[in-house]
Amino acid sequence: AKRLELNKSYNQTINNDSDIDCFKFSTSNYIDYNITFKSTTEYGNVDYAVYEDKEMTVLLKSGYLSGKSVLSKNEGTIKLTPYRTYYIKISGNENSKYTIGVNAAAPANNNAKAQTVKKTRQVTISWSKVNKATGYEVYRADKNGAYKKVATIKSAKTLKWIDKNVKKGYTYKYKVRAYAKVKGKTYYSAYSAEKAVKVK
Repeated sequence: AKRLELNKSYNQTINNDSDIDCFKFSTSNYIDYNITFKSTTEYGNVDYAVYEDKEMTVLLKSGYLSGKSVLSKNEGTIKLTPYRTYYIKISGNENSKYTIGVNAAAPANNNAKAQTVKKTRQVTISWSKVNKATGYEVYRADKNGAYKKVATIKSAKTLKWIDKNVKKGYTYKYKVRAYAKVKGKTYYSAYSAEKAVKVK
């Protein structure tokens, strides 16, 4: 079985009706994985089956793609569990073409809150915990509205940050995003909704 690399797409061709392509992929932690299929032949059919064991006896999901199509939403997304190896078998009509890959989804979005402390002239940014995150990044907008990263939180357990570099009478805008590190690569969530606070 050919090993699939994370976030890499493979273009394949089924040489004849009896041809079978086999792949495998091993998951780690902190990231949600999705197997992606796409048929790239106008009149071809591509059959797929995803197994949870090397002998290919424990079936997780199977189906087929007809013509130029992708795995439909009606069939659902193929979710993979951390710390498992999956095996994939592909077959179909002669000369049918397809692409296959395994993508890693970023952690879910998070909600940020901002509050000001009057006595010490500081702003506290807090957010909700994001499952599977390694840490968080805090961004602040300057007077022109452009956001710049002002803090990197390297612990998933830390859910707040204090901005001490603020001035009375100014309004500051913040947003937060989570990140996860897997095998030397970093994956980011979408940004939280913007939060504005005026320093009094």
